[in-house]
Amino acid sequence: MGRTYMVKEMELAFFEAVKAIGLSEPNPAVGAVLIPKEKNLPIVFGHTQKAGDKHAEAIAIEKAKKQNLPLKQYKLVVTLEPCSHYGRTPPCTLAIQQAQIPEVIIAVKDPNPMAKGGSEALFKSGIKIQFIEEQLIRENFFLPYVWTLLPFLKKIKTSLPLFTLKWAQTKEGHLAPLTGSSGKISSEDANQFVHSLRVLHRSVYASAGSVAYDFARLNVRLQYPISIKPKIWQNIFDSAYKNRSLHTYRIFEMPKQTSAFTQMDFQKWFKMQKAINEHFFLILLKNHPDFHFYRQMPEIAKYLMVADNEQQALATLTQDFSNRVLVEAGPKKSEWWLKKKIPDILVILASHVKSISAGRGNSFSYKLAQAISKGNTIPSPEGYHLLDWFEVGDDRIFMFIKEDL
Repeated sequence: MGRTYMVKEMELAFFEAVKAIGLSEPNPAVGAVLIPKEKNLPIVFGHTQKAGDKHAEAIAIEKAKKQNLPLKQYKLVVTLEPCSHYGRTPPCTLAIQQAQIPEVIIAVKDPNPMAKGGSEALFKSGIKIQFIEEQLIRENFFLPYVWTLLPFLKKIKTSLPLFTLKWAQTKEGHLAPLTGSSGKISSEDANQFVHSLRVLHRSVYASAGSVAYDFARLNVRLQYPISIKPKIWQNIFDSAYKNRSLHTYRIFEMPKQTSAFTQMDFQKWFKMQKAINEHFFLILLKNHPDFHFYRQMPEIAKYLMVADNEQQALATLTQDFSNRVLVEAGPKKSEWWLKKKIPDILVILASHVKSISAGRGNSFSYKLAQAISKGNTIPSPEGYHLLDWFEVGDDRIFMFIKEDL
């Protein structure tokens, strides 16, 4: 019985953490819930505010004090270990100790060297500490955990953001025709889902093919809201839109100058990007065939990032301002990212109706299309497992996550 209640209480905390998505970066999106021991007392919620403002635990405690609630009769349930250091705010451990809260239940230990150790400090002061089992997180609230804590945890451990690779495919598994652009593969509802993903990620990357064939913009143009099931997705996107105070950082890989994409085309595309009121960067790889040509263009100098490879460039560009990067790629680049196993999450929009008689895909897109057409069990790419899937418009959306996350 105690374990069941603990799961339900932690679920409340994770759903509260969702409200901090888009608000708290670069800090993690944390949720805290004060649970009373007496049924006649109210539950109190708190989530992390913008960087430099109060943390989730402090918000919940402050709300309880304003209501003159007896905090000695409450336990605190929090998604991330309370911090124990003085930064731009006092340590949350101090607020908990001063409130004389007798028990704290924690989902995830904080790996940040500056902030960790809060549970030990609380335990030494006589407060009962309990960590929830990792398996319970995976079985009960893994999706909110992925979008609230996982980006922060990965950034602390590896200095890299959370990479999400997204592509759209036809019912045959094609991502593009043999030449040129496929136009829109996904339904309008599915396109709305993609624009919502862009809001969620803050940084969005497109390959050179998207520049040359699609004149990609990567901004958020479609109107919100969209009806998405399960409901947790709606809550995640609601929060991302509500808290979106900063622009999306748009990151483009430089295209090759060819007969199909000329210098005039690039100037037209570049002018279009400057007209969009959001930041953008241009990645120029050192092995690019037109490396010296682009380096000599003074008008693009302030937008240009020179790097050895895409991963290095993305890691550098997102070091300070984003924990999440959405990669929108075509057949060739998606295959490269899959083989390198760089993406942490895969989001695939598989159309029921869009068809291209002859086209290009990647090794997994064809496996997925075949399984769908035959009604077989959905396969997973090597090193990944299925996280979630649901239908939006004329598309099925599949999400896969790395097995070691």
